[in-house]
Amino acid sequence: MIVSVEQIDPFSLPSVEIGNRNRLPDIPAIYFAVSKENEILYIGRAVLLQKRWKLHHRVKQLESLKDVKIAWLACNDLADRELKGLEEDCIRHFNPALNQTVIPRDLRAPGAMFNIKDLPIRTDELIGNLVESGMGTKTQIVLIAVENLWKEVKKERESKMNKQLRQALEQYLQSEDFRQGVIDSTKASWGGSSYKVEILPDGTWQNLWSNQIGNKYETPGVIIALPALNCDDLSEFTENGGTEEEYLDLGFDNERSEIEAEMRDALKSRA
Repeated sequence: MIVSVEQIDPFSLPSVEIGNRNRLPDIPAIYFAVSKENEILYIGRAVLLQKRWKLHHRVKQLESLKDVKIAWLACNDLADRELKGLEEDCIRHFNPALNQTVIPRDLRAPGAMFNIKDLPIRTDELIGNLVESGMGTKTQIVLIAVENLWKEVKKERESKMNKQLRQALEQYLQSEDFRQGVIDSTKASWGGSSYKVEILPDGTWQNLWSNQIGNKYETPGVIIALPALNCDDLSEFTENGGTEEEYLDLGFDNERSEIEAEMRDALKSRA
């Protein structure tokens, strides 16, 4: 059994086209993905070679390169630890192009799982140092890192959405819908109801009667209450010849800046 990497010639080993990987033998082996230009693209180990390649995480990426073959070195006599050691020696010796690189998102095989061996080498070394210092296993450390990364991604998404909501609110405050919503909310308040505005991240909005919004109403944006105008002297205004609509229009103009500030504060507290 050959165990010295200097004696291994991947290009003289038995091989099959990657499209014919179902013809691979189901044996323990070190495998080499090689190009037609005699470049070693990827090296790995398998306890059962054919089964390994049925769901290999590099399949789609390697198929995109065209004319790739899978060569293999049968390792029936090697224990698992020896097989792993030979794989590591081969990777160091041949320096394959794709090992320890991240697969582009559009070339990830469906159902392929993350492989810690494909982390950039400095990251893998860092994880190894953390394991040695007692921080946990490789899996635990990677899970913590992924969780922290997700928190940052989520924070960035929320920040982006909040910015979109603020922009949408400012556009709403300059629209006729804002005036109409406040007036409608004022009229509804006379009957014990109100209106609210739903502000959406895509820059749109809609005024909603509060009775339209139940406990199960879900929104991808925020819902802000539309304040009612002060109508203490409405009766006196109409008795002196003014109309209800004129009074509400004047009231809106007088209170507009205060209502705008109130709605901005409401968005800030909810977004």
